[in-house]
Amino acid sequence: MKMNKEKAIEIRKILEKELPAILEKHGLEVKLGGSQYDDMYNFVKYPKFTIIPIGQRSMIEQDLDYHLSLTNGTDRELDRNKVYNLNGSNYQLFGYKYSSPKFPYICINVDTNEQYKFTRKAVQEMFSVNS
Repeated sequence: MKMNKEKAIEIRKILEKELPAILEKHGLEVKLGGSQYDDMYNFVKYPKFTIIPIGQRSMIEQDLDYHLSLTNGTDRELDRNKVYNLNGSNYQLFGYKYSSPKFPYICINVDTNEQYKFTRKAVQEMFSVNS
């Protein structure tokens, strides 16, 4: 079997279909993340393949909790529950990535459930408790 983009997509569909039922029996769920395939070395890998207990919040959500706890009571305090309308779409704070200095905040479009990266300045303007 030669790995290519089509095979990588097929493998992902298999994993998304079969793996949740197996893990659910053990109280676990999977987050696959992005995949990479290499036709020269003939493999598909999932660098962000994560298995967590069912219902546990993701690492970026937990990191946002921690980050917000550090800014509570300061002039940079943010409101996690605030919904901000930007160009007709509603956004809410969802996560924080310490490894991303330019776009550390992850906001979720509450209408489509899609995630977007935002800068510190944009999030401060959108979700500040003082605004």
